[in-house]
Amino acid sequence: MITLGIRVYALGALALGLVGLAWDDFALQWQPVPAGVPGRAALACVFAAALVAAAVAVNLRPAQQSAPPRCAACSPSWCCCTRRRS
Repeated sequence: MITLGIRVYALGALALGLVGLAWDDFALQWQPVPAGVPGRAALACVFAAALVAAAVAVNLRPAQQSAPPRCAACSPSWCCCTRRRS
């Protein structure tokens, strides 16, 4: 059974994903990706779509066991992929 906390987390992920798709950009406070990164808008859309898909999957019965960890894995995995290299 999916708890209320997981559903609220999924709702937040869904909202963040929809905002990312609407503006073709990252959430500037949480995912600072430099403007010069090649394919930045496409990368933002891919990340936003992954958030939306994971958030929707939380509410689908067949995916209820695997969706919450996938939804939670979106943030750290993209932070590692998009962090600035020095």
